[in-house]
Amino acid sequence: MRIVIDTNVLASALFFGGKPAELLRLVLMQTISAVATEEIMSEYRSTIEYLLKKYSASKVNCPVDPILFCDRSDSGSESGEGLP
Repeated sequence: MRIVIDTNVLASALFFGGKPAELLRLVLMQTISAVATEEIMSEYRSTIEYLLKKYSASKVNCPVDPILFCDRSDSGSESGEGLP
């Protein structure tokens, strides 16, 4: 299954947990394949960086590094593959 994660779902997963965090964990464990364009990845990064500045990083429920710094070198921007 391939999905696109909405930025609001990603933010909710990172800062509040619950079902969005469960979804993100499945993606990080590669149980579900998430896809995103370069534009979506840019929105993820800017949103996460903004929220990390606004709220304490100690309140983050999931790892941020795999999302901010994921390696997209093995995927084409057209397909959007490569999200953690």
